[in-house]
Amino acid sequence: MTIPTPQDQMLNRARDRALRARHVRAHDALPLASKMALLAKHGGLYSFLDPAVVQTRLTALMADGTPETQERISRIAAAAQAVATSYFYKLVPEQPYAITAEIMSFLTEPGRTNGVMYDTGEQPNMDIPAVFTFVGQFVDHDLTFNPMNLDMAEGDTVMDAASPIIDLDNVYGPRTFPTTVHPSLFDDEGRFCLRPFPCPHAFDGTAYDVCRDETDAAFIFDPRNDENQLVLQVHLLIMRLHNAIIDNTPLLNQLLDRAGNPEGVQARIEVVRREVVATWQSVLLNDYLPKIVDPVVLRWVIEQVHLPLHGALKHKPRTYTDPVSGNTVTAVKMPHEFAIAFRMGHSMLRPAYELYADAIVVLFKDAQISSKIVVYDEKGRPHDVSGADDLRGGRSLTCEHALDWDVFYPKEPDPEHSSMLIDHRITARVFNLPTSAIPDQFPFISNLAHRNLLRSTEIGITSGEELAQFYCIDPLTPEQVLEGHDTEAVRCLFTADGGEFKTPLWYYILKEAELMSAGGHRLGSLGSRLMAEVIVGAIFYANEYAFKGTWASAITGENVVMLRDILQYVRDHPAADDFRGCPDPPAGS
Repeated sequence: MTIPTPQDQMLNRARDRALRARHVRAHDALPLASKMALLAKHGGLYSFLDPAVVQTRLTALMADGTPETQERISRIAAAAQAVATSYFYKLVPEQPYAITAEIMSFLTEPGRTNGVMYDTGEQPNMDIPAVFTFVGQFVDHDLTFNPMNLDMAEGDTVMDAASPIIDLDNVYGPRTFPTTVHPSLFDDEGRFCLRPFPCPHAFDGTAYDVCRDETDAAFIFDPRNDENQLVLQVHLLIMRLHNAIIDNTPLLNQLLDRAGNPEGVQARIEVVRREVVATWQSVLLNDYLPKIVDPVVLRWVIEQVHLPLHGALKHKPRTYTDPVSGNTVTAVKMPHEFAIAFRMGHSMLRPAYELYADAIVVLFKDAQISSKIVVYDEKGRPHDVSGADDLRGGRSLTCEHALDWDVFYPKEPDPEHSSMLIDHRITARVFNLPTSAIPDQFPFISNLAHRNLLRSTEIGITSGEELAQFYCIDPLTPEQVLEGHDTEAVRCLFTADGGEFKTPLWYYILKEAELMSAGGHRLGSLGSRLMAEVIVGAIFYANEYAFKGTWASAITGENVVMLRDILQYVRDHPAADDFRGCPDPPAGS
């Protein structure tokens, strides 16, 4: 018997994913481009950078298709790969850093006495509530979603709406895509269709899930938002805010009047979308970013972004030649370095979360399923929780996993509902992921920390020290990076071939936060600069929405909106009596 190689396994999984995507009824009404987004899933646009994987997926998608469909899919492939190539860029392109297998093992090998990142305890970060871990994941999906409006293309010209800006395209879809072709996403009033179900601890005794088909596939633009049931509930909160504004007739009329009273349900959706996006941009600028980055750095970046040519910022809109049209365009692109460093949120993950009173659910159960899983509280005391269930996505949300937001996000700081410190330690829950929690084509690598370093070296991004020098920031010393592990043998791992000491960027960002912010309460100098430049730029560069200094939120009446303001508004505005839930599945399903 021939044993398939890892590459064969990867390609087989890519093919199987494509075959499944062809038959997901929930996505039948979406353009073929959205099915490509379904295929990309966890890797986002990165999935289109591997030609072998793309070709395998397309071959499966084109099977049994008409010549016209096959030609269109081929065009999508070329456009997707071109977009992925032009979408990303490197801040430091000249110094790729190949992380060795020895460093990966030293950092990420599972076990208390092995990999230095493996952590069986908890270090609560009272400055960052746990919910903001998943706000960060949601932001990442917004920035890296690939909403190409390919079905509306004429000839060989493909309209690319990929946008590394905060525009909630992972919720609403591409801005250029008409909502009228989404009868299963919106009802006749312009509200998102959701599935209500009774739940005593939810707002007004009712919780909601997104619409799904009989296979439990979520009918949403970005399936990555259904990877776990906590980021899903951030997604649902945005949808419910949209619906609450639609149902507030005086407020809706005010927004419509401000927009010139456009007619039609599609126009209504777009008007509310603009308000929701501006509201969310304000939350990120005033609530999320101040919690994770140095406040001095944040203030400086906001000042610089408003100067001519965006002042002294390193990340700013770039001029390049469009690979499809050949035209010279100025656009915002995504630094590879940010895409890797932003995975600092993995350090913030708790092993388990209290969703409502006394309901503690483990993040991911171990691949070796056990009935009990030990988690540790803020004092290092072990507690047994059930390992029979976890917070994996890809399935219907039930009352057992629906949040009581007052418990999950308490008004006063609480160590049991805080994120973990941003440091070099990662919860043991993600070192041996179950296959069902690995949504890409690399199921044979279940170690999340290892996967992050592998992605880093595949892309060929620079080291932490070299990026710090690029930003004119004094880099950490080898002694600081190797704190507690500074032996001659370990130093040799980081100085391959007798060269300069280099640290993988992701690990460097975590270690810097640990050393420079009182043990990891927020990011350090380099991490703060990189996160602030990209996310602030994602708010202000090419901002087509209402948010700016003179804007006042429709839900607070002020320029500043906090996450709790959204929660309060949704709580105060339950669904209208004529709310229409998810439509019936297609006949014959």
